[in-house]
Amino acid sequence: MIGQLENNNYCYVYQQKKALRQRLLKYRDQQVDKLSLREKSKSVCYRVGGLAEYSAASLTACYMACQGEVDLTEIMNNCKQTGKKVLLPRFNATTENYEMVAVNDPGKDTERGHYGILEPQQSFAAVDKNTLNSVSVAWLVPGVAFDGTGNRLGRGGGWYDSLLKDTSGIKIGVCWDWQIQSEVPADNTDISVDLVVTDMREIRCSH
Repeated sequence: MIGQLENNNYCYVYQQKKALRQRLLKYRDQQVDKLSLREKSKSVCYRVGGLAEYSAASLTACYMACQGEVDLTEIMNNCKQTGKKVLLPRFNATTENYEMVAVNDPGKDTERGHYGILEPQQSFAAVDKNTLNSVSVAWLVPGVAFDGTGNRLGRGGGWYDSLLKDTSGIKIGVCWDWQIQSEVPADNTDISVDLVVTDMREIRCSH
């Protein structure tokens, strides 16, 4: 009986996620204006750059933006200037999961990967788990939606939940302000973030 209730709850949350994801992704597709996105992305990066938690970290886990996501180019440029290491995700075909890889120059050290997104070249070694899970890493996490408690809605593959599962570093969600929702459906496999930074504000999450 308990198992059935848990299964029913999982299905309910899954359907909620699916509906919200479809609605927001459709809206985001309609908002794509490269010039506007570039300027708004700079606003997000400026806010992230002012965070004490970001400044304290020696490694920054970023991502290569696609399909209307916040572009982190300014943050990656800042890392290069200040001597911070930039980590980027790369799909591992053997494990069928993502791993994080340190790069020196995101513009030169990447190539088209598994899903057509820029990823670190295969010649670069993946970062070991101990380093990845340490407090020295500041994670900049994309999402389809976030709420004030730190719940995050991704694209549905569970890739970031897997990457973030055992991490101790600060987790900073980055998105457009309209992606902030009053409540994001979540289950016990979802990893929440500690902060959310948008083009208009910072939200310190109350888990």
